[in-house]
Amino acid sequence: MIPPPGNSRHLPTVAGVPLRYDIYATAWVHRMTQDMTHRYDGAAVRSHARGPGYAAALAGWIVSVAVSVGLVLFLASPQGMDLPGNPFSRLTEPAGPKFAVAMKTVRPGEGGLKTGDQARASSETERALDPLRQALGTPKPAIARINALIALGNILRDYAARTKTYPSSQMKLVPAANALAILKNGEFEKNVPTSIINEMQYVSDGRSYKVIVLGSGDCAVVRALRPSMVDPKRSAGDLDCIAYGTWTPAGREF
Repeated sequence: MIPPPGNSRHLPTVAGVPLRYDIYATAWVHRMTQDMTHRYDGAAVRSHARGPGYAAALAGWIVSVAVSVGLVLFLASPQGMDLPGNPFSRLTEPAGPKFAVAMKTVRPGEGGLKTGDQARASSETERALDPLRQALGTPKPAIARINALIALGNILRDYAARTKTYPSSQMKLVPAANALAILKNGEFEKNVPTSIINEMQYVSDGRSYKVIVLGSGDCAVVRALRPSMVDPKRSAGDLDCIAYGTWTPAGREF
């Protein structure tokens, strides 16, 4: 029985032929060898007394084996694969139906954006990527402020969960360090640089709040990493921002 071919991608090659073809070749040669051995053994026994007849039979057997091996290796080689009727070529054909894919060249203006639209779309994409490129330049100071604002928002959320209210600033925008006594001697004050705390501005009516910092120099980073933190009441169009921060849903309009 001939062994299955296996996966030739993970097997070594013999004389440039994948090992699975060599397995088939070995089986074929083995069957032919057995047949020829019986044939030439009979001839050799009959001509043993004559001497030269045995040598001729043995030489013929060797030549037949060599020709068979050479033929098998040629059929299994890349050069022989293209021959019609080659049984080895079927071993490399993928299973399943064959599909023909027709490729069509699309000229500018056909089946898609026109040339002017393509240029405009490309320009808009480049402009949209500019803030991200700038953000990747010097992001550390802005990221520190973003993290501080998020941490302060968590503190205020926990405070409101306990007291059902927020520290009120009488709806005036004031320094957060002055209005938020809850920041004193806490983990926030220990872990956040004083310079960042002093930059924060806070406004609250006791039911909602907004805390912000000026966006000068940080706008590109904020728009690239946390666009939802851009203060909608203090922005200058879609490509700039005056301030950014965190707030409650109602405090968004403060």
